[in-house]
Amino acid sequence: MTTTFDAAMPPRDQGALWVEEKAPEWRCVWLPRHGTYLAYRDMEMANPSAPKPAVAEPKPDEVLRAIELIADLRELVWAWVYRRV
Repeated sequence: MTTTFDAAMPPRDQGALWVEEKAPEWRCVWLPRHGTYLAYRDMEMANPSAPKPAVAEPKPDEVLRAIELIADLRELVWAWVYRRV
């Protein structure tokens, strides 16, 4: 991935980049004013009316764990739906 320098854009936080590396379908940003990382699913941003799961945690490893829990929940719901159909 190539990044171009933009003076108006602050440098990316290493923790946020680590989360994006571990969970490629998610985007993550550091919000220094709030002291937290915010992660959201990148693919769902194209549809503004779709629900957008997001994660806000103070540490990158906690963000990744929350993302994993969302994935586990999604799998559980799909398994339940599959059994009901």
